[in-house]
Amino acid sequence: MPSSSSPPTPTLGLSSRPRGSSASLRSSYSGSLRNSFHRNSRGTESLNHLIMVAGHAVTISESLEGAETDDAVWYLLPYQRDQDLPATFVSHIRTGVELAKRDPASLLIFSGGQTRAEAGPRSEGSSYYRVAEHFGVSEKL
Repeated sequence: MPSSSSPPTPTLGLSSRPRGSSASLRSSYSGSLRNSFHRNSRGTESLNHLIMVAGHAVTISESLEGAETDDAVWYLLPYQRDQDLPATFVSHIRTGVELAKRDPASLLIFSGGQTRAEAGPRSEGSSYYRVAEHFGVSEKL
């Protein structure tokens, strides 16, 4: 059982209650996240909701030619291959960008971490952003 002196888990600004205490804690991360938005010159104070595109794979090729059709551009497990998943990934990316483009009060995030050690230090979220840049859809924002 963790001791009551264990540090709280970061919550990115969400309140949490440690076991055995009714005190509400705020993560130190929330301030830094909030400050990064205030420094953004695009006027993030008008944003009121989030569009999140969940990442499901990382790109492993430096060239993104064929990212929409070629399994070899992506780190895929054997059961994921030959199922036209690259087209699905790119469709999700394009849809997220189009939704954000139509709604200036939204914030688009490509989520996903470094889920496969074999793929190297690449995250799903950054891979999706690279693909959006490759197809020029990020310029629409």
